[in-house]
Amino acid sequence: MLIHQMNLNHLSVFLEVYKTRSMTAAADRLFLTQSGVSQHIRSLENTLGFTLFDRINQKLIPTNAARELYETCQNSLNSIEKTLRSFKEDESGLIGTIHIGMPIEFGNNLVIPLLSKFGQIYPEIKFEIYFDYADKLNEMLLNGDIEFAFVDEYKMDRRVTTEIVYTEKLYLCATDEYIATKEKKSTEIAFYESLDYVDYQRHSPILKMWFEHHYKDKKVKLNTRANVMDVQGISKFITSHFSAGILPLHIIRSLEKNGYHIHIFKFDEKDLENHISVAYIKERSIGMASEKCLAYLRDELAKTTF
Repeated sequence: MLIHQMNLNHLSVFLEVYKTRSMTAAADRLFLTQSGVSQHIRSLENTLGFTLFDRINQKLIPTNAARELYETCQNSLNSIEKTLRSFKEDESGLIGTIHIGMPIEFGNNLVIPLLSKFGQIYPEIKFEIYFDYADKLNEMLLNGDIEFAFVDEYKMDRRVTTEIVYTEKLYLCATDEYIATKEKKSTEIAFYESLDYVDYQRHSPILKMWFEHHYKDKKVKLNTRANVMDVQGISKFITSHFSAGILPLHIIRSLEKNGYHIHIFKFDEKDLENHISVAYIKERSIGMASEKCLAYLRDELAKTTF
């Protein structure tokens, strides 16, 4: 059998080279020399009798055979890893590094404080945290770089399972000082049209979503004076009395704790919501430490209210 001629170390190195598309990066991750990694790949190719990577313009391009081998090896070795871990780990002595992806603001404000408590319970646990957008976290899950991720409403790859774990309420808000500079208008719409706004992207998609949610078919002319990609930037514009903008409730409460007077424009009907989901690959073995951590985060986020 061909497998009797195989060296499992060659397959392990192959998986890392495939994921990183780099002999150098794979060597760093595996604590090997670049020449050692290259030798592993050459030996594997010689044993198999076909090429795994084309070297084009100093880039490694996986062949179709490499793609098929990667899928098979990834699933098989993960199953072996899960079985071996089950013999060694128990809940009283969790060890290892947990790799987690998350949006920066949600992560900093909600997830990391919970991870700190979890880490105090299990002192042998370490964390690798990756802040990024959902599309990048989707890619990292598929590449095996992270065990699970928290993502907002984004259509993930069909191989990724998502479960809603937290719902954040989104509010239009401004400082009391800013509102005091505006004159009262004859109608609510006229008042809103007199305000300046800041949004996360061009063409004000979040602001438009908020007004459509609360005012249905009524059109509101928005004077959006700035676009900034993150919540901290939006917060800075708002607390500088420059404009109104949309913020999650947990950010508003944090600003209030720091002494800012924030006015929330509220309505009787249901608030605009953004659902945060945990995303993971169901078939992937993530180890007892990661499973325990994920279960802990699920439970604690379900209890979180503002």
